[in-house]
Amino acid sequence: MAESPLSVALCIVQFERMCETGGSDVQQSDDHEEKPTVELRVEVAGRSRFDRGRWELAGPQFPSALDYLYNGVELARALRVYGAVVARLLDRDEANSFRVLATSTLTGEPVGVCEWQVSRETGQWWAAEAPMVLWGPRDMCTAA
Repeated sequence: MAESPLSVALCIVQFERMCETGGSDVQQSDDHEEKPTVELRVEVAGRSRFDRGRWELAGPQFPSALDYLYNGVELARALRVYGAVVARLLDRDEANSFRVLATSTLTGEPVGVCEWQVSRETGQWWAAEAPMVLWGPRDMCTAA
């Protein structure tokens, strides 16, 4: 069975993190295993004129993914990497924009987003803006 795009992107982000920390990216504390801090999901914009401005899940080929992210820099990088993987796999005929939305697993509130659009000049996906990170003090305290 093929891996989902978000699973592949998650492996890439975890590998990069492991390289940066020299392999000390341990997910355990003294007496329990840490829980994922962020849920990432892919949403596409509605295409009909009645659905404009409404976001819906991209579908079963892009399931939600849980990740262990501990600061805004890691979150921004994960949003960019996940978006780039989705951009390679999402058919431009299915949507004209998508976003990767990150929500805190503790509060359920959004903590980051990165939107992608199809370029009118090239027809390719491009990140419409830098990832927006809304990592609040509550999320940082519990993630550390």
